[in-house]
Amino acid sequence: MHKIPDNIRINSPVLRIKNIDKVLAFYERVGLQVSRKYQSDTDNVLYELGFNHAVYQADNLPLIILHYDPNAKSQSRHSAGLYHYAILVPDRKSLASTYLALRDSGVHYDGFADHLVSESLYLRDPENNGIEIYRDRPSIEWPRNSEGHIMMDTSPLDLNALVAEELNQEERENVKAFLEGQGSDTCISGSQILKGQSSFIMKNWGLI
Repeated sequence: MHKIPDNIRINSPVLRIKNIDKVLAFYERVGLQVSRKYQSDTDNVLYELGFNHAVYQADNLPLIILHYDPNAKSQSRHSAGLYHYAILVPDRKSLASTYLALRDSGVHYDGFADHLVSESLYLRDPENNGIEIYRDRPSIEWPRNSEGHIMMDTSPLDLNALVAEELNQEERENVKAFLEGQGSDTCISGSQILKGQSSFIMKNWGLI
């Protein structure tokens, strides 16, 4: 079995954006801010986004890059291209706090899932770019079948249990998106690209 080395990192996803003001307002609402703005070789403006509070980002890379292109075409949810990019949070407490903080800010969620090896929140930005925010369960807890293969599923995520088990009353009243946790960094962990029936996932589950 081949495993991707632990020190492999993927670069920041670059999203081509038509309505930059609307999209920037969305990302600021979910807890990001512009850390750098510059012009590309094609005279388009790029915005690097990072956290607006003290959370370390792996390799000091921006979380995402917005490529402003006023001529960009609007894509439907069913067209080929980016399905979603994924943000890995350090632990379950950070996931619970992020869920409440984004919900209270008025963000609309597409859905929630328990994948047995992870727990996920799903949403979209105003130009239909999919976002997954998730936490990994410790690998020792990943279920395996009789042949030792890792088992995954898409089951409903118990949001009430997530909040009740991870946050006390004071923490629920002072929630913040993307809390800093122990043991890992909040970072971009992967992207899924849809084109026909193929997909590409940069995440080391130990499956390849």
